[in-house]
This record gives sequence, C-alpha cells and structure tokens, in this order.
Amino acid sequence: MRNTVFVVLDSMRRDHLGAYNEAVDFTEHIDRIAEESIVYEDAVAQAPWTLPSHASVFTGTYPWEHGATNQNAHLETDGPTLAEKFEREGYTTAAVTPNIWVTPHKGMTDGFGTVENFLGLGGLTPFEKLYRSASKFLERMDERIRRPIVEPLNRMFDAADIDTACRSAETIDAAIDFLGAHAGDRDPFFLFVNLMEPHEPYDPPQEYLDRHGVRDLSAVPDDNEAFFVGETDYSELRAAYRASADYTDDLIGRLDRALSTHGLDETVLVVAGDHGQALGEGDFFGHQFTVREEVVSVPLLVRHPDESPRRDDRLVELRELYRLLPRVAGIDSYEGLGTDTALGGYEFPEVFKRYIDEDRMDHYYRKYRYYRTGDEKFVKSEREDGTVSYTRTDLETGTERRVEGEHRRLLDELDDAEESQTSRSTIEENEAIERRLEELGYR
Repeated sequence: MRNTVFVVLDSMRRDHLGAYNEAVDFTEHIDRIAEESIVYEDAVAQAPWTLPSHASVFTGTYPWEHGATNQNAHLETDGPTLAEKFEREGYTTAAVTPNIWVTPHKGMTDGFGTVENFLGLGGLTPFEKLYRSASKFLERMDERIRRPIVEPLNRMFDAADIDTACRSAETIDAAIDFLGAHAGDRDPFFLFVNLMEPHEPYDPPQEYLDRHGVRDLSAVPDDNEAFFVGETDYSELRAAYRASADYTDDLIGRLDRALSTHGLDETVLVVAGDHGQALGEGDFFGHQFTVREEVVSVPLLVRHPDESPRRDDRLVELRELYRLLPRVAGIDSYEGLGTDTALGGYEFPEVFKRYIDEDRMDHYYRKYRYYRTGDEKFVKSEREDGTVSYTRTDLETGTERRVEGEHRRLLDELDDAEESQTSRSTIEENEAIERRLEELGYR
C-alpha cells in the first residue's frame, strides 16, 4: 500500500498547462511532474462545477445518480466514499480544502479523519450540522418561498466567520505540514488537497500579475454576480487567469519539493482539474451556465513510482478516479479505465438566477445533458419553459452536424435516469443507456 496525494486544481483549464499546450511556457513545475507521469490527454468531468464534479469523483457516479447538484447542494450516499475506501484499509486520511463546496457542511468529507477547511467558527461541528440541516430543509421548498429565506441565512453564516477566501498559500502550507507530520508513519496516508487556484477571484501575488501584463483588475469580475452587473474586459480576464495559473504552478512546485524533502519520493501523486473555466468563449465566464469543452475537459496526471511515464489518449471520465486511485495505491484492482463515451450534466443554475438579467435569461439559465466521444460532442439544452434543443459538434473542426433520432433518445434517457427514484430503477435506466451506446457503436 502506497502513500497517495490527490490534488485538485480548481478551475484549471487543460490548455493552460504546457503538458497539454506547448505554447504555454509558465507551468514548468507541473510540466516536470507530467514528464514523470501518465498524462491522460482526454479526461472529461461529469459536471462543469465543483460540487457535482467532486461528488462524482468521491462516489464514482454521475450527477443524476449522486444528486449533489444546483438543486440539492449536499451529498448523501449509501456506498463508501473514496476516502472511506482508504480509511477501511487502515490509511490515515486527511483533506485540505478551503472550497466551501467541499466541506463537511456539504457532506463531502465523509471518510477523512482530519479536515482543514479554513472556515473559522463556521467550521465547528455545531455550525456544520446546522448548515447541513438548513440546506436539506430549504432545498425541499418551492423556489419562490426559499429565496427570501436564503439571504438572511447566508448573512448569519457570514457573521459566524465562515471564510470563503481562496487561501491558496495556506492550503499548500497545511498540506506540507501534513506531509512532515506523517512522513515517518508506519501506516500509509491518503491526502486530498483542493487548491483554489486558478479559481476566481484572481488575486495572485503582484509579481504574477506584472509578469502577464495585467493592468486593471477592476475590469475582471470576481464572481458571477460581478460578471452580470459589470462590463468585462476579456483580454484582462485572460491575462489574470494566466497569472493565476502561473501562481498555481509554483504552489504545486512547493508541494512536490516537500515530498522529496520528507523522503516521500515513492508517493503516488495524482493531479487533476475538477472542471475548467470559460474566459469569454460564447460570452460565458467561469464554470456555471455552460458545458463547453473549455469547462468540462480537464487535465489528469498520475505519477507512480512503478509506472513508466507515457501519454494515454483514451477517453476517460473523471469519476473513474473513484476506482483508479485505490488501484494505484495498491488497495484495489481496476483494469477497466477508459470509455468510448463520457457522460455529464448540469442542472438549472437556481442559486445564480437572481444575478441574471431578464434579457439574458435564455442564454444563461439552462439545464444540460451531454455525452462525448473521442471526436464528437452531443448536448441537450433545456430552457426554463421546457423547450429543448440538441447539438452535435465535431471537436476538431467545431462544425455542427445533423443530430439523429438515436442521439436525441440517448440524451433524453440521461434525464430519465435522473428522475428514477429507486436504486433498482436507476440500474435499469443505466443499463438502457449502455444498450443505446452499443447500438450507436460507441461501446
């Protein structure tokens, strides 16, 4: 059994790493790790934002199976989580996560023996329990009743000092402290790190902003609300993102050096993005409201002392880490990595609806289902009034193709699977989806 470190680079676009894009010259640390790793060239997230994407990794299931989405913002699962798999094998398990979506409040840290979430008083157990109970209660309410209640509740938790800052340097400090404290342990460890870079707001040290020519951060939105109420300078936005990706690389360099310093060179290191980031493509910002390739295609590196470095061009679903991580750690067997189709989805962004102008509602307030092959992407988009549309896109050329009836039916079946209420019916729906994929020649 091997020590295992799993690092998620929150919002890291694949094309902003030199390992995936030779035009990038500011990610030398991650690129060096890639040279020592299996580089998965075509990994796809099952959702375009943090909560459902992490939940898919932690449970091995799709968003419509685990239910941790915009409509149900916490995870409840009967099966063992990824961390619980390691815990049951005698591992010391720990999570360092300043991300508010990956905390005990959201039911996302079951199986981790220790959790550093930088939440101040809000991280104490009574507040965690209150937050989870309140979330579950509110999510059962009608939207019109829920909204007037949510804002005062958010202010209450702000008063309780729940800290949602990125805390990127502190995250790496905490991870390095853990490595130092457990380097000589007899029992192996599993350390999960959610690094909130290059997630917005873009606030790396000034040297990174200067290096990438960022002149005016006031033209760069800090969050979705700022995007809808202000004017965005996309050129400045992209420069600020590059600066943050550059900073991310140096932080990962620190973590990697700490592994060597503490004699942990035989540790398995897995680095992945949970989703990417839209930087103006299609007039989108961030990772809500869209399932564009810039948002759902992610980097994935696996460095293992017994595995030869190589590039792997198989299509991989990010949720497969639920089984891949235990395998590379030596506690489970899994030889089925890779797929002919990657599936995913996105619910109506109810949490952000209040920020969207009425005249832009049709563009931003949508629900999506998608499936992806190695060269094509199929998307079902549903408007609030129930109107649906389907697209089929050639990934190499960007051109759209005719969507056949079988493709529509497959995308519709993803919605049918979501609506299933029992485990047995969910299994049957998934089997139907598998059969449909086989009929289309994808499996």
